Amino acid sequence: MVDPMQDISTFDIALAFFGLFVLDLIWAVYTKHIIGKSPWLASFWSSIIILLNGTITVAYVGRPWLLIPAALGAFIGTFVAVKWIK
Repeated sequence: MVDPMQDISTFDIALAFFGLFVLDLIWAVYTKHIIGKSPWLASFWSSIIILLNGTITVAYVGRPWLLIPAALGAFIGTFVAVKWIK
């Protein structure tokens, strides 16, 4: 049986957590530009979302334990984004 924690480093955990934290902040900025009808800025942030999301996904494919710090980063990122945009 393969140990799911075997290949997980502190860097991987930090990437999952901070990556999703930043990704949720970027989603908030993206949404703000969509609502503000700014097509160039919304398009720019959309491409950043895809790049960051792809990088994070590649990091935790096959290592489901990384979903825990990713979920925590998403939760805190959304919380901070909502407080920041108020």
